[in-house]
Amino acid sequence: AMSAQAATPARWVSDVRAADDAALDSAIAKLESFLNEYPSSNVRPNALLQLGELLVRRADEQFAQTQRGTAAAGSDSSTSGREGQIRPDYAPAIARYEELVRRYPNFDRIDAAAYTLGTLYNAELRYADAARMFELVTTQDSSRFRGEAFFRLGDANFELASKERGTARKALFAKAATAYEQATKINPPNSDIYFLALYKLGWS
Repeated sequence: AMSAQAATPARWVSDVRAADDAALDSAIAKLESFLNEYPSSNVRPNALLQLGELLVRRADEQFAQTQRGTAAAGSDSSTSGREGQIRPDYAPAIARYEELVRRYPNFDRIDAAAYTLGTLYNAELRYADAARMFELVTTQDSSRFRGEAFFRLGDANFELASKERGTARKALFAKAATAYEQATKINPPNSDIYFLALYKLGWS
């Protein structure tokens, strides 16, 4: 067995090349083995972050392959029905990011982990969970993700508002508007996020 000090999760990740499924699976297996073997390692947060990134990549690639297979099947309704996947399966990645955010709130890249987890929740239509993660990122004053987190927080609250009625609906639209307004203050005036936030501010 390798020692926790000798293990170099970063190297396993750097060995992965685009579209190299074997290398991707190998890196994922090594990271999962490392996490199982060294549950208290001081590099566990980094390993969780890297594993989450690789699991997202694998989910995206598997989904793309499924979509290509469905398209190639053409009008074969039995194949289309069998595939039936409408979005990537991010559950394995989400589990790793959730552990990272829950167990290591002082991790030096917690903003990146929370931001990514928020985007994954958003992709799964879990808007309340997404809003919680984006809110966490907006509290990190030095985070490079802060401006976009405000924008995405606005989107999450907007989606939540659209499913409510009455006072709750108005309150969530107001929260969305506040987040969009913050996004316009933080993001550069010539950036896409600035213009999108300004546009969506008019709708909320």
